[in-house]
Amino acid sequence: MPFFMVQHNITSAEFYKEHAAPMVAGASGLGPGLGPVNEGLAAEKEGELAAAEGGEQTLYQHSINFPPGDTKIGWCVFESKPGSKWTAELLKKKQDTEKKDWATQDVYEIMKPAGIDAHYC
Repeated sequence: MPFFMVQHNITSAEFYKEHAAPMVAGASGLGPGLGPVNEGLAAEKEGELAAAEGGEQTLYQHSINFPPGDTKIGWCVFESKPGSKWTAELLKKKQDTEKKDWATQDVYEIMKPAGIDAHYC
């Protein structure tokens, strides 16, 4: 079960402050497993079916970490299901597309972070 750290390099502080910061500020209130974030990931398609349609969710987000205030960098931790298509390169492409208005990403495959229970056992 590969884990990935996505480093978000903020390129537009104004766009981030107006559009992304409010969501990031509420991330701690999303509860275990970042419920709504992972519901969105479950709806994405890999292969023929989205998880919501009977397929499998193959990417799980464990955390969102952005310092408060005028931040320049943030990071998130993801876990991919063993055998899934997810690589650091593919996750970077997805993240760069989704956050093109305010950040570029560096993505690293990492070992399981301390204190995180693996979602895919």
